[in-house]
Amino acid sequence: MSEYKLIAEEGYNDGWYWDTRYCFELDGKRYILADVGSCSGYIPNHGEIMEVENDESLDILLKDWDIDKMDKPGGLAEKDAIQYVKQLKESGTKAGESFELWSDD
Repeated sequence: MSEYKLIAEEGYNDGWYWDTRYCFELDGKRYILADVGSCSGYIPNHGEIMEVENDESLDILLKDWDIDKMDKPGGLAEKDAIQYVKQLKESGTKAGESFELWSDD
């Protein structure tokens, strides 16, 4: 069984644009998941995941999360986190590199 822990979640949603980010730990490794999009359709919706190499990298990424928090995300389900990490691993993407999970491009 996997060990999952949601470390941080931040979000911006003004009803038109959104930027939602999750930092989580799964089986002792840390990941960042980002979901960005626009209800207007002008900006493609996309999601990316990245394995964080060390706490220093994580601190840099979390520092960038100081955005207007108009809407708190609803959390990231463990089953979804496991699926996203599985896709990342199957892609062969290395730690510190992002992998695109989905895109409306």
